[in-house]
This record gives sequence, C-alpha cells and structure tokens, in this order.
Amino acid sequence: MPRRIIPNSTYLVTRRCTQRLFLLKPSTRTSTAFVYCLAVAAQKTGVLIHAVAVLSNHYHLVCTDPEGRLPEFMCHLNKLVAKCMNASMGRWENFWSSEKPSAVLLENDEDVLDKIVYLACNPVAAGLVAKAEHWPGVMAYQSGKTLKAERPDLFFRKDGNMAESASITLTPPPLTTSLSREGYCKQIAKLVQNREQEIQTEMARLGQSFMGKAAVLGQKVTDSPFTKETRRKLNPNIACKSKWHRIEALRRLKTFISEYKAALIEWRRGNRNVVFPEGTYALRIQAGVLCVGSAA
Repeated sequence: MPRRIIPNSTYLVTRRCTQRLFLLKPSTRTSTAFVYCLAVAAQKTGVLIHAVAVLSNHYHLVCTDPEGRLPEFMCHLNKLVAKCMNASMGRWENFWSSEKPSAVLLENDEDVLDKIVYLACNPVAAGLVAKAEHWPGVMAYQSGKTLKAERPDLFFRKDGNMAESASITLTPPPLTTSLSREGYCKQIAKLVQNREQEIQTEMARLGQSFMGKAAVLGQKVTDSPFTKETRRKLNPNIACKSKWHRIEALRRLKTFISEYKAALIEWRRGNRNVVFPEGTYALRIQAGVLCVGSAA
C-alpha cells in the first residue's frame, strides 16, 4: 500500500529488534548511540521530537514531520542505530525485525497526548519498573528537555565528517489547544502519574511485582520476553479515539489510495502529466511525478 506523507503530521513511530532480542538493553553505550543517531537524523530531516522511549527490544517516538520527510528520517535513524549497535556488539546480522516500521498518524490533540502517555508508561505497563522515571534507558517526554551525546567511537570514524557530538531538545507537539509549554508539561506529568497509579493498582491486585531496575540491567542482549508475540494482528496507520474523526480519517486514506492507484495506471501507460494525490511520497522523490499542490 502506498504511503501517504502529509507535511506537519504527528506520528507515533515504533521499531522492533529482530526476534524480540534485547539488543537495545539499557546501557551507557546504547543511550549514547541512540541519542546521537536520533539527533543526527532529526537535524538532517527537520523532524521534531516530542517524546522518546528506548526499551530493551524496541523504541517509540512521538514526532512531527514539518517537511514531509518522515520516511527519510526513519531510514536514516534505523540505519545508523543498527550499524552502530551491531558494531558495538560484534554482530553482522540484521538488527531490526523483518516487519516494516510502524508510523501511526495521530489525528488530534487527544490522540497525541494519549500516545505520549503510552510511550512514557510502556516500561511500567510491561511490569519492568514502577514509574517511567525509574527506567534506566532513554526516556524523555517533557518539552524543553535536551538530550546530548558524543559521537560513538565503535562505528563512526574519528576523522569522519560526522559531528563530534549531537543534541536534540524536545519540543511541545502542535496542539490546537492554547496550552502554554508549562501547562502542557503539567498536563503530561499528571496524565503519566495517573496511568502509573492505575498500573500499580492492577499489579497489586494481581499479586504481581515489578522487575526493577537492577534486574533489567542484568538481562543479556541475547534474551527475549517470555511472553509469546501476537501474530497476524492489525497494523494500524491511524490512531484516533473519536469514532467520527476516525471514520473521516479512514475515508481520506481510502480516497488517497484510490486516486493513487488510478494515477499509477495512467503513469505506467506513459502519461507523465498525470497528477498524483497529495501525500504521494516514493514516486515523488524517486521519479519526480506531479502531485496535487506541486503540479504547477
């Protein structure tokens, strides 16, 4: 299915390690490599980062794509992280899962806030730590926080053209509400705290306990979760809590796919003046096809 990439859209991005291995297990090496690669990829493509969490076998990002370059950003980030981490562990096999990266479009403010809370509480919901702030790996979801890392020396050349250090400052998402940065941070902190308490209460009811920071750090990169991975599950392109907004968003996506397929048929017939729908990405970048909004 063609990707629909609209500038200024906000997404929840997820990428998983191969075979669910703990190849991103928290460590100074992992945090340095991921933050450096994330900062470089964001600076190269103009993508704005609002929240990031790196768990042992996957990462989550909530980000906004002002220039419509999300696929380029994801490619750059995933390639750099994979090469850097593989080099640090002496691996040569694929680092990421064979399934394609997930980029879920967040339709409105409620969905953006919901996914930031989901990201922050991911290690809590997994029973790893009792609070998001206890996670020993990369975890940042408050606007204004700056992440900085020196260039890793296990993959990048010392005399290469990559910057010696890179940093990125989390920005508030483009919410339509009139929240100030301080108001936004307070709201996120409250929502995260409420979600943490819900999970803690449920864990106590079930008589379960959190693994804890020490146990997480004691795991091996060759370990993987004991739970079985759900197979053949849905891989959504859109997240929207509002039923009617979700219906409208799916309608727009369906219309895009229909118009794209019709234009592709004409283009393959040799009609180079056919106009593809707004959001066409691969053919616009690779073949220079005309698109709505850029045809003139």
